[in-house]
Amino acid sequence: LQVPVPLVAVSPKIFRISSDIVVNEGSNVTLVCLATGKPEPSISWRHISPSAKPFESGQYLDIYGITRDQAGEYECSAENDVSVPDVRKVKVTKMWVYSGVALQNSLLLG
Repeated sequence: LQVPVPLVAVSPKIFRISSDIVVNEGSNVTLVCLATGKPEPSISWRHISPSAKPFESGQYLDIYGITRDQAGEYECSAENDVSVPDVRKVKVTKMWVYSGVALQNSLLLG
């Protein structure tokens, strides 16, 4: 007689996420979000902005030729239906250059 082994369910937990980053306009950026859990959590990204567009799910979010509208906060969510998703944020700040002087502007105020 075989006794079934119970499946262990583990809530999703993000264990690595990109640090906040300052970039030049037109640069390429890759954000990383890694998570554990059982079953394996799905990772999704969203740009926290009024004109937020959906992104493909996955551990990596590639942004090519970043523009002013793409600066701001990005939210990574790890979800596996065991409990509430684990959510973390990354801030992408665009470097402004004015008269040869670099100025940081988070662009969160538009």
